[in-house]
Amino acid sequence: MEITGLIILPFEVENTEGWRFRVLVAGEDFPAKPINFAARIGDSELQGARVDDDGTGFSGYLVDPPENGSRLFVSLSGQDEIDTGFTLSTPDA
Repeated sequence: MEITGLIILPFEVENTEGWRFRVLVAGEDFPAKPINFAARIGDSELQGARVDDDGTGFSGYLVDPPENGSRLFVSLSGQDEIDTGFTLSTPDA
């Protein structure tokens, strides 16, 4: 699995889950519909994380923004985390 991009979008309105950001991750070779898919950026766990049907990325939600320089990790079907090698870099850094 390879990560080619990551976008963090702020929500314009409040929601009942407390999510403040939507995360969209683009890439290649993600398994279609894995069981128990999880992801985090640094210490920020993605909530509601799910792989796109075509396996070209995944999305999820954050309550708090991750720190610049945080790495992206994923876990498939409850297995050990995989360091994707992708590091968050914000334009302000």
